Amino acid sequence: MNRPLFGIGAVVLLCACGDPTTVPFVGEDGPIPVAITAGSEHTCALDSEAVAWCWGRNASGQLGVGGTDHGPSPAVIAGGHSFALLDGGFEHTCGIDTSGNAWCWGDNSFGQLGDGSTSSRDVPTRVSGLPAVIGISSGALHTCARTEAGALYCWGENRSGQLGDGSTDDQTEPVRVPNFVATSVDAGLRTTCAGDTDGLIHCWGDNEDGLIHGSADSVHLEPTPLPLVPLAVEVEVGQNHACAAGLDNRTYCWGSNAAGQHGQGTVDPVSSVSPVIGFLPFGLIESSARSRHTCGAAQGTFYCWGANEDAQIRVGDDIIPRPVPIRILGIFVDAATGRVHSCTLEQSGGIICWGENRWGQLGFGPANFGQSGFGPRRVELPR
Repeated sequence: MNRPLFGIGAVVLLCACGDPTTVPFVGEDGPIPVAITAGSEHTCALDSEAVAWCWGRNASGQLGVGGTDHGPSPAVIAGGHSFALLDGGFEHTCGIDTSGNAWCWGDNSFGQLGDGSTSSRDVPTRVSGLPAVIGISSGALHTCARTEAGALYCWGENRSGQLGDGSTDDQTEPVRVPNFVATSVDAGLRTTCAGDTDGLIHCWGDNEDGLIHGSADSVHLEPTPLPLVPLAVEVEVGQNHACAAGLDNRTYCWGSNAAGQHGQGTVDPVSSVSPVIGFLPFGLIESSARSRHTCGAAQGTFYCWGANEDAQIRVGDDIIPRPVPIRILGIFVDAATGRVHSCTLEQSGGIICWGENRWGQLGFGPANFGQSGFGPRRVELPR
C-alpha cells in the first residue's frame, strides 16, 4: 500500500472506491483501524489516531516494537510516531509520518532501510537524505518513495537494476531515478514499476518472468515504458507478476501465470495483457513483493485470485490455485496480501485475516501461533 491516509493536521481515509472520506479520530471503543499492509509474513495496521501496530514474524525486527520476538498479537511500534502511511516488505517495513518524513525498520542487509548502513533495526529509523514524500513502497530487499512533485527515489538491493539509477550497485541511501515523474510506484521482488503523468506504466529491474512486458532483455537498469499495458492509475508488483488498475476500470495482469495470477481462468502461460476475467471495475488492487496472489476491490466488494497453497484465498479441501477472482464476503476499504496470507479492512474498521499463521501474521493471539489454513477471522487491536 502506498496511499497516504493522513495529511498534516488532518485525518482522511482514501476510500478504495470513491472520494476521500473523513474518518473519526475515535470510535465507540477507542481508535479504529483505517489502513492495513502486509509484508511477507507480518502484518501492520494504522489506526485513526495515526498510531501504527504490527504483528507476525519479527526475526529482523520488522515489527518495529524493539527486539526480535515474534508477535502473534498486534503491538504498537516504538517511537511514538504519528504515521500517515505504512508499507510492508519482505522482512522490513517503512512508513511516512504526518510531516512527510520516511522511516524504515527491520532487515537492512542490502541497505533497504536507507539509513546509510547495512545494520538491521528493530525500531523505526529515519531514512537519510530524503525530502518530504507522500508515497513509499517496500519491496523484497529494496524500497522506493516519491515526492508530491513526482520525484522518485529508491535504495537497497540493486543486483537487477531495480533502483532505476542506471547501475547495479546496491545503495544504502536514497538515489534519484533520473528523468522520471511518478504518480505511483510499487517495489516487487527485484522489479519496480511506476506510473507516469500520462498514465503509462514503466518497469525496470528483473525481467525473468516477463514483468517488463514486451521486452526480451533479462534486466532493465532504467524505467522502461510498457506500451502494451493499458493506461492505469495504480500498479502492484508481486513476486513474479504485476497488475495494473486501468483508467477503463478494468484490471490487467502480466508476468508469470503458474498460479493463475493473471485471473484469466487458466494456469497456462499467457503472453497477452488482458483484463482479469469478469471485467470487474476494480478501484484498488493489492499484491506484495513475495505474494503470488492478488486482491482487488470492486465497488467495495473484494475478490482475490492466484496462488492458494495456504488458503490465502479460500479455505477448503481443494487448496489449489484460483485462476478466477473469488469473492470475499463483506464491504471493505483496504486489503493486504502477504506471501501466503491475506487481510481486509472492513468499512466499519474491523480487520479480518486468513491463510498461513506460522509466525502469528494473522494476529489471532498466542493460542493459534504456528498454525495454518485459517478461514477469515477478526483481528482485535488491544485497547
